[in-house]
Amino acid sequence: MNDKNEKVNYLALHAHFYQPPRENPFTGEIDYESSAKPYDNWNHRIAMECYFPNLYARIFDEKGDIIEMINNYDYINFDFGPTLLNWIETYYPEYYLKIINSVKKIKDETGFSPAIAQVYNHTILPLDSFENRITQVHWGIMDFNHRFGFYPDGIWLSEAAVNEDVLRILIDYRIKYVILAPYQVASVRSIKTGKNDTVKANRCYIWYDRDGKKNKISNRSINIFLYDGELSKKISFENITFKSELFSKEISMRYGTDNENFILAATDGETFGHHHKFADLTLSHSFKYELKKFNIKPINLSSYLSMFRPEFEAELSAGPDGDGTSWSCAHGIRRWKGGCNCGDEGIYDTSWRFGLRAATRWLGEVLGDIYGEEGKKIFKDPLIAKKNYIDVMRRKISFNDFLAENLIDKTDANYDKAKKLLLMIKYQNFSNTSCGWFFNDISRIETQQNMRYASKAISIAESFGYRGIEKGFVSLLEMAKSNFSFKGMGNGREIYENYVKNEEADKNVIDAYLCIKTLLMELPDYQNLLYKIKIDNKTEISDDEIYFYSVIDEIEMCDERKINIYFNFKNLDDIKIILKYGDMEQDFYNKNDAVKVEFNSLTRKMRFEIFKLLLLIRRQKNIDTLKEGFDNFYSIIRLDRNLYGEEIDDDLKYYYNQLMNVYIIKFLKTGDMSFINDMDEMISLLKDIDFKADYNFSSDILIMMPYLLKRLFNDYSYDDIIKIKKTFNKLNLSPLIFHVDNAAFEKNLLKA
Repeated sequence: MNDKNEKVNYLALHAHFYQPPRENPFTGEIDYESSAKPYDNWNHRIAMECYFPNLYARIFDEKGDIIEMINNYDYINFDFGPTLLNWIETYYPEYYLKIINSVKKIKDETGFSPAIAQVYNHTILPLDSFENRITQVHWGIMDFNHRFGFYPDGIWLSEAAVNEDVLRILIDYRIKYVILAPYQVASVRSIKTGKNDTVKANRCYIWYDRDGKKNKISNRSINIFLYDGELSKKISFENITFKSELFSKEISMRYGTDNENFILAATDGETFGHHHKFADLTLSHSFKYELKKFNIKPINLSSYLSMFRPEFEAELSAGPDGDGTSWSCAHGIRRWKGGCNCGDEGIYDTSWRFGLRAATRWLGEVLGDIYGEEGKKIFKDPLIAKKNYIDVMRRKISFNDFLAENLIDKTDANYDKAKKLLLMIKYQNFSNTSCGWFFNDISRIETQQNMRYASKAISIAESFGYRGIEKGFVSLLEMAKSNFSFKGMGNGREIYENYVKNEEADKNVIDAYLCIKTLLMELPDYQNLLYKIKIDNKTEISDDEIYFYSVIDEIEMCDERKINIYFNFKNLDDIKIILKYGDMEQDFYNKNDAVKVEFNSLTRKMRFEIFKLLLLIRRQKNIDTLKEGFDNFYSIIRLDRNLYGEEIDDDLKYYYNQLMNVYIIKFLKTGDMSFINDMDEMISLLKDIDFKADYNFSSDILIMMPYLLKRLFNDYSYDDIIKIKKTFNKLNLSPLIFHVDNAAFEKNLLKA
């Protein structure tokens, strides 16, 4: 600040970080998503483009060297979707803890949190049943509380979808504020004078609940922040995030001449790095240098609310249908029930949304009735059990302890039934995730994912003896016509039957797949979003014939299964898999109670994953052949490069790339620094003969990044990290270098 008496301008920049639940509800794996290349799924890609770079936002000098790293989360107001945090926590726990701990640190130091809760799996609350609204809000709040260790002041409403009934629930839960668009408020009046005023952005209003006679209930209220629509639009869809100077100047121009010293912008968090490349760098430079030039101080909304109380009351807009409004639909909430052209891109028919909403609404009513009917037979209070199931999902209480508190009779049959009922309700909620309706067609992966959760919930319900549920569901889906009639995508029913149901498998197949995948990844243990798998014992009968012993733990349910597995992949056209449940045995695969699993009974995506890992292993086993090929062609070129021409050059490049890829993957799997030495030696050999062979980056490497990060943060010394970085720099392994630089930064902090 140039003058200590000069007015402070406050900036609250709210970032909504969210991804829908993506895991297959049968396997716990996020199936390969080809549209996310070079990464294996969209969570991974967006995390590397946005969520992680904002945690370590670089500031560079004129040479392109990193001179500072800024945690952008320290300067913004934000929410993180629970289903996204689950993924980060599972695959990148080091980054997850940094997000959590940075929020805790700010809360401890200032008394105010920059983070708020989010509706659990991003359903459109005004379209949910009353019970599901309660579930979504309760799970979202308690998920936040369990992660951060304190109760949230605010909550992000999915798509900012709101009506008065939603606000009443939030008041019941003691939520202090929500964030909405200006057009979601119909009218405002001065608290002091009672006179009507103009609805303005960048203000905090207060909304009061009213009794049956429309009288204000003074002790039932919630604050509503209205974000700056014009500025938020520029941040989201225009180019002001390309340069920190432009970004900061644009913000500075929004402040008024009177007492208007507060600006609130709200946007999808993915704007900063994913939608707009390098916008994370714009934020870091703005927060550190540029905003100060305009006397702009970043502030979180809890802190602002503690200093400035609302001066105006607000009344919500009811929307065109009287059921609510949102920030991403100009027609209230029709984008998620049908009746508007939002997201049609000017060419697509969006009437399919009617059929999809009809199907999921009907299913929700049916499954809700089943839960109520079956739940009252075993739970002391089915509604309390459903609400408190979040404690199990967050692993704050074991499933056994949860049942001890909630079951009427603690029998094995009731245990199994409780597990099924709660999973049924969880996946029914997941089937209503907003992304299923948001885009241009019912065939998209987001809608298929919702159908997958619906299918899982239906299969559980029908296991109780209720028949015809799936038939009723698909008959309604059939009304939802796709814009793409090819490839079995004519309508919702065809998509469900051709693209959802054929990716399901029974328990034996799932267990075999998860254990074999863990084995082929050459890891002692592996965890996804539903299961932990541990390889306890492995015997190689031959190179391509293995039997091993595994333990699978269904994380939420404390359900452990011990499995003996025989796996023969000598002939890829005739892969043999035999299972036997129980304690470890030798030669179990010849016994009568062993179960043969046909390889073709694995789903198409499972087979794809297994074949990919098998080919990777066979490539690694050919390391001696690759080394011999590299040495031979290297020797020839070293003797007389001009004699043989480009053909020999191409041969050496091939062996260099194949061998280098094996060394990198072996290093990522084992952490053995000797493979770094092997890489350096190859690079040095080519340098000696002035031979240029660029390493062609393999996407197989990206899957192994979580294991590299774990070792960087926990095992390697600072000197090791610098050595790794030098080697990776020579190979231009930029995604891996990103993690290496982050670890070096943290190690430097520890040294200081």
